[in-house]
Amino acid sequence: MNNEMPSLTASQTDSSKVFFKDLTGKCCLFFSTPIAITVSAKAIDLRTQGYLEGYECISFSSDKMPAVAKFAIEYNLVEPNIHFGRAEGMEVYRAVGPIQTVPTFFIYNNQELVARMEGEISLPKLEQMMK
Repeated sequence: MNNEMPSLTASQTDSSKVFFKDLTGKCCLFFSTPIAITVSAKAIDLRTQGYLEGYECISFSSDKMPAVAKFAIEYNLVEPNIHFGRAEGMEVYRAVGPIQTVPTFFIYNNQELVARMEGEISLPKLEQMMK
């Protein structure tokens, strides 16, 4: 995997598609499963502590779209800069390489990878990565 924004398209819960290479500025990509408790806790904590301000955030999964949509609704993650979508597992692998565990966080600034973290991350460490 190189340090550029991945060439990957995700279908979003509103039926639109997002091509990651079109994203600019500060972006935070979360690869997860919607049922992962750690991801939901992180997303809620990040949002309430303001970490996601100034970031375009996309949580994507290879799970089926109803599960992805349910996760967003259940946790009331409806801010305009937070998006949920789905991408095929093999496409994710081709775009970002192997992912050993979820959640995996990718932080980009102007399409360049700033940080990649797999698994459970403390909020202070994630905040440091996002500065």
